[in-house]
Amino acid sequence: MKSIFLNKIYLLSVFLLLIGCGGGSGNGAVATYEVPELTDDGWKVASASEVGIEVNELSSLANSLQTNQYPGTDSLLVVKDGFLVQELYFNNFNRDKVHDLRSATKSITSALVGMAIDQEYIEDVNQPALALISGYSEIDNWVDGKMILK
Repeated sequence: MKSIFLNKIYLLSVFLLLIGCGGGSGNGAVATYEVPELTDDGWKVASASEVGIEVNELSSLANSLQTNQYPGTDSLLVVKDGFLVQELYFNNFNRDKVHDLRSATKSITSALVGMAIDQEYIEDVNQPALALISGYSEIDNWVDGKMILK
């Protein structure tokens, strides 16, 4: 059950990265696959083949993005089994540039909640969010319309 849920999360993550885009176009360069750089951001990295992804498929996707077949895409990150296996940026974006996702976050969050309900991680849409946050058991009070948690 959990592996199906995680596979859905993986596919949804790729979808989120494709729709979280802005204006502009790719640079037209042909992509060759490279293992992402290991940084101190907490992500483990691996080659696509180490986690069972065809390198040719990732290269094909990257080439489609870089040749503007999906205009306005600014980044592509692929994570599988907890490993970052692809990290590409377009349109003058990079890992350090904050990106405005606008309403994409709401769409992805609602899809994730639906999958969590389907996999019985969440009871239903009426379950209080506070019950899902580890370490917070009660609301002390409200200040200026915001919860103060104990």
